[in-house]
Amino acid sequence: MKKEFTASIRYTCLLLVAVVLCLSSLRAQEPDAAALVASGDEKAARKDYAGAIADYTSCLAQDPGNASAFAKRSMVETKNRSLDSALADAEKAVAIAPDLSDAYLARGYVRAAKGSREAALEAYNQAILLDANSAVAHVYRVW
Repeated sequence: MKKEFTASIRYTCLLLVAVVLCLSSLRAQEPDAAALVASGDEKAARKDYAGAIADYTSCLAQDPGNASAFAKRSMVETKNRSLDSALADAEKAVAIAPDLSDAYLARGYVRAAKGSREAALEAYNQAILLDANSAVAHVYRVW
């Protein structure tokens, strides 16, 4: 009886070790948030907007406080003409990181796409206050 009990415990321990190894292997295969943002950036540059949005969304599932991912997804959603969700993402980016120039750049970009020129200008001005070297903010501000 004692041998059977010991064998059963040994089998259970081996099974648990196998499960832990499997789970850690699966976790190691998931790209991290930074890799997902980089992949989204590459897809956005190729105008694969659906793919970029999917990568930024996956990043946000891992790191819901990633203001940069919200701002980037907002920009891509604007290009994809999903203006309501783009504005919501830009506002989340600003709320999470009010010192992030790109958050205000995204806010301005979507506001301009919605036809709110004055509101867009205000956002671009804030982006420039945070990062005076933001060439994009200067260009969009003139646009």
